[in-house]
Amino acid sequence: MHKLQFPPLNSLRREIRILKPLAWQEPILHDNNQENATGKDITLSGRFDLEFELKVVSIDDAPKYNALSYVWGTLEATKPIIVNGQELLVTENLDFALRHIEYANLSPAIWIDAICINQANNVERTEQVRLMKSIYSSAIGVVVWLGPPTEKSDFIINATESFVARIVSRFNVPNPRKYQLLDYLEFDTSSDVMEFMQSAINSSTNNTEKNTVLAKFVNDFLAFITTRAWWYRIWVLQEFVFARQVCFQVGKRRLDLEGLSALFMCIMHLQTNSILERGIWDQGSRDMLGQQGGHDWIMNMLACRERYSGSYGSRADYKVFDLLCTIYFRPPWHAGERFLPRSSDRRDQIYGLVGLFEDEYRNLGLEIDYRHGWQEVYCDIAQKFIEAGNLDVLSFCQAEKHSLLPSWVPIWHEFIETPNGWFKSGKQGSEVLGNSLFDAAFTAKVDVSFTVCESQTFPLRSMHVTGTLFDVVTDVKSVYAKSRATSLKDRELLFGRLFREIEFLCEQSRISGFQTYTPEFLSEAAWRMPAWDHELISNDEKDEVRRATQTTLDRYNACLPLFKAVEKYMASEGAHDGDLSSHPIMNIRQFLTSEVNTYLLAIETGRPMRPFMTKSGYIGLGPMTLQPDDVVSVFHGARIPYILRSRGHGKNGYIFVGEAFVYGLMDGEVLNLGRKPVKIEIF
Repeated sequence: MHKLQFPPLNSLRREIRILKPLAWQEPILHDNNQENATGKDITLSGRFDLEFELKVVSIDDAPKYNALSYVWGTLEATKPIIVNGQELLVTENLDFALRHIEYANLSPAIWIDAICINQANNVERTEQVRLMKSIYSSAIGVVVWLGPPTEKSDFIINATESFVARIVSRFNVPNPRKYQLLDYLEFDTSSDVMEFMQSAINSSTNNTEKNTVLAKFVNDFLAFITTRAWWYRIWVLQEFVFARQVCFQVGKRRLDLEGLSALFMCIMHLQTNSILERGIWDQGSRDMLGQQGGHDWIMNMLACRERYSGSYGSRADYKVFDLLCTIYFRPPWHAGERFLPRSSDRRDQIYGLVGLFEDEYRNLGLEIDYRHGWQEVYCDIAQKFIEAGNLDVLSFCQAEKHSLLPSWVPIWHEFIETPNGWFKSGKQGSEVLGNSLFDAAFTAKVDVSFTVCESQTFPLRSMHVTGTLFDVVTDVKSVYAKSRATSLKDRELLFGRLFREIEFLCEQSRISGFQTYTPEFLSEAAWRMPAWDHELISNDEKDEVRRATQTTLDRYNACLPLFKAVEKYMASEGAHDGDLSSHPIMNIRQFLTSEVNTYLLAIETGRPMRPFMTKSGYIGLGPMTLQPDDVVSVFHGARIPYILRSRGHGKNGYIFVGEAFVYGLMDGEVLNLGRKPVKIEIF
C-alpha cells in the first residue's frame, strides 16, 4: 500500500508523525444524487488535490494538531494522495473524508493512523500503538468521520441542532459544548419529553419533513446513527474516550457530541419507559431495545467517556476484566455479529483497548507486541487472568474447542453472551466482579500452571489446575437456548418444558437411592434452579441480585397458570400448526402480575442451559453442548462448577466445555464430601 519513505521516529522521545496540508482551496460540493449513501455520485470542483507534508514531532513538546477517527474501509479500493512529494495510496473512505473535512480541522496538522504510522513495520506499529492514548488525548480535537450523507442526513442533523437550541433556551445552558446537556434536562413525564422532541422536529429547517411524527423520526435517527460502521471498530473506543473534544462529520455536515448524545439518551429513556409502562417483557419489548442492535454498545461508549472524564465524580479507570466484560458481554437477544466491536486484525481485539487500562495490563506482565500472532495474544491474557486467581474469565469460554485455541481461552472476536444475572462486571454499582453470589471452592485457593505444547502454527498451551473431578453426567435433557426463543409461544413452551424436566430430574434423584438431597432441600430445586438460584430486586438507587428467597417462589408460582394454559392449548386439537398469535391465550400475560415477568427475566437474561443429572443423583444446569459422560468439576479458587470432557482416543486430559449450576454444590460443599483434589490438565 505504501510507496512513501517514512521519516524515522525516536521512540525514546515519544515521537509521532503529523500531516500538514499544503496549498488548499475548499472544494465545492455538487450533490448529483442525495439518495446515494456511497457518495459515488457526489462530485467536487475547485482545487482539491490532496497534498501534505509529513512532519516528525514529540508529543512531549505539545504540538498543535487534530486527530481523525474513522473506519479504514476495504484495502482493495484505493485512491492516491501526495505526501512529501510522493504518491501514497489510501482507502476510498479516507480519501472521501479528507475531501470533506473543513480546512480548519486539517490545519495546522492532523494525525491519521494509516498515514502517520508505517503499517508495514511491526516494530514501529507496536511502539506507536503504545502511544495511542497520548496521541488522542493530546490532540486539540478529534474529528469522527461517520461517512457520506444519506437521504435523511440534513433533516436529522437539522432536527438535532433544533433540539439542542431548545435545550439551551429553555434550561439556560451557558455553553452547550462545555457542559453536559443531560444535566440540564428536567421533565416531569415521558409525555413532556415527547412533546419537546416533537417541537424540535417541527421547527427543523427542512420543511419537507416538518410534519414527521416522532416515532418515524426516532426510527430514522437510530438507523442513521447505529448503522454507521464507525461505532463498531474496536479502536474507536479509546479514540472517543480520550478526546478533549469530539465532533462528528457526515459528508459536509457536522454534529457535536453533546447534542447527539443528549438526543440519543432521551430516545433510549423513552423506549425504556415504554417497556416499564407496558409492564411486560415480551418480544415487542425486545425488538424495541434491540431492533438496531447497536443501542447498548453506543450507550456503553458514552458511559465510558463519562467515566474517564470524571463527569459524574472522580475519574475512574476500568480494570482489564471490567472493560472486557463491558465490551464483549452481550444479552442473548443481540446474538449475531453485525453490531459487535470488531477489528481487521484479531490482535487488536485486545491491543485496541490497552490504552484504557495500560497500567494494569503492564502489571499483569503483558505488553503490546505485533510480532505475536493473535492466538498467542488471546492465550496470554487468559493465562495472566487465571494465574492472578481470576477463574471467572472462563465464563467467556462459550464455544466448543476452537481448532486454533486451547478450550480454556476465550475467542474474543466471536459473540460472547452475558452470563446469568448474578454475574457482575465492572459497570457502575458492581462492587464484586464475576460470579459474586457463589463460592463453590470456598477457601481453596487457585493452584494453576501452564505447559507449552507442540504445534505447527504457534505454541499451544495446556492448563494444569488443582481441583476435584466430582461426578459424571448420566442424563441430559433439552437445550434451552434463550436467545433462540424468538416468540411468546416459543418462550412459554420452552420454559414450561424446562420446569417439567427439572421436576422430572428431581423425582429421579429422589428415587435413585443415593440420598444426595434432603426431601426439604430437593423440594426447593424446582423453583431455584431455572433462575440459577438468584433473585432480581430493585430499589430507588439501583437494581441488585441476591440468592433466591420466598419472593422467587411466589414469582415461580405466578408463572404456572400461564404455562399450563399454553400447554393445554398446544395439546388441543387444531393447534398442530403452532399458530398461537391470534388465540385468546395470548392475552393472558398482560393481566398477570409483574411477578411473572420478573421471574421470566431472571431466566431469560442468562446463558443457554441444559438440565442434567449425575451418576450420584446431583442435578444441575450445564452448557448447551453438554453430553453424557461429561465430568462435573470444581477447581480450587472457582466460584462455580465447570463441565469438562475427556479428550478420548487414548489422549490424556480434558477439554473445557463450560460453566454449570449444580444444585447443592455452589457454596463449598465439595470440601466437606471427602473428595481428593487432583491436578487436572485441560487442553
